[in-house]
Amino acid sequence: MLDAAEPQQAVNSISTGYRRHAELDPEEIAVLPDLIMTRLAMSVCISAHQRTLRPADAYLRVSEAPAWRLLTRLAKDTR
Repeated sequence: MLDAAEPQQAVNSISTGYRRHAELDPEEIAVLPDLIMTRLAMSVCISAHQRTLRPADAYLRVSEAPAWRLLTRLAKDTR
């Protein structure tokens, strides 16, 4: 989903592939947006923590900016 023009299409593709192997219950589908946002929040927190441990290692922050952009975009979409 990171930097995808249409993040919802990425989610649809992933969930379609997953459902070929295991069906999702309606309750599971309902919580996917919250789980996605939680995972993005964890990613930016982990990146911030890693920056304090190894500030010179830019690789540890490679997904931080795209994760923030997507998190911000999804937060606006849920309002």
